[in-house]
Parts: sequence; structure tokens; C-alpha cells
Amino acid sequence: MLTDILIEGKVPFNNLMVKDISKNGVGLICHEKLMKGLKLGMEVELVSIHSINLPRPINGTITHKSKSSKHNKLKSGFYQIGIKFEYSSKLIKSVMDQLNLKT
Repeated sequence: MLTDILIEGKVPFNNLMVKDISKNGVGLICHEKLMKGLKLGMEVELVSIHSINLPRPINGTITHKSKSSKHNKLKSGFYQIGIKFEYSSKLIKSVMDQLNLKT
């Protein structure tokens, strides 16, 4: 499953792989090249999930980032980032229901 986000309200990052998702946040996997400009605490807007454009962005903050390791089982050159939503999102549940996926 892929998602598109907007960093600091202006920089788009498209087709990031979703590792996990819940009403409280999302875990994403992206290539190292994309990670260079991302810092903890940056504001993020989740704008689409699996080709479904959200009726409104879901706002959150980058709270975690880590590079590949045996622990997180990522391929070399990839990073995992964690985004915590500002508010628990009912919109995520609605989208996941449309996709017949569990949150």
C-alpha cells in the first residue's frame, strides 16, 4: 500500500510505502535519498492512501526515523519513519474499511 504526504505544507513526497497504519499514526518506508531533508518534529499532511485522495489532509508530526537494520528488517538504503497524527483519525478507519483492511 502506498501513500502521498506533504511536508511542512509544501514539499510533496509521493508513493511512500505504508508499513503500518492506525487511527493514531502511520509508519512509512522510504528511500534514503528522500530522508535527507526530513527531521523529527516536522509537520506532515497525509493526503492520499492507496490512490484514495483524502477529502481533507490528516495532520501529524514526524516522531521517529531509523535506517535499515536487522531489527526492523529493512533493505539497505531504506528508512522507516513514524508519523503521529495530531488527533485520532476516524477518516483512517473509513478509508481502511473501503479498502477492506484492518487498522
